[in-house]
Amino acid sequence: MNELENYLTAKQIAEQFNVSRDHVTLLIRRGKLKAVQLGREYLIAREEWERYEQNKKPWGAKRGARKTKKTRKIKAPALVMSKVESPRRARAKNASGG
Repeated sequence: MNELENYLTAKQIAEQFNVSRDHVTLLIRRGKLKAVQLGREYLIAREEWERYEQNKKPWGAKRGARKTKKTRKIKAPALVMSKVESPRRARAKNASGG
């Protein structure tokens, strides 16, 4: 029996188990699935994939219910606008005698 028969490529896993190849490689990069890289291809042991399938959590189970942050409404202080004239307007006012 050939030793490579115990291994599947990421593409083979994607086709057989109806997942994307990118998802399989993401699992490998995150360390959730052990694999050997051979050139540009990843080889995953059949037992390793079966172990992952048995131990994986259902979608969304890790996160659980989302908690919302309670925010307080703060009243902004009223801004008081003082009558400050721009220097240009003040010069124009003084020049006109007003």
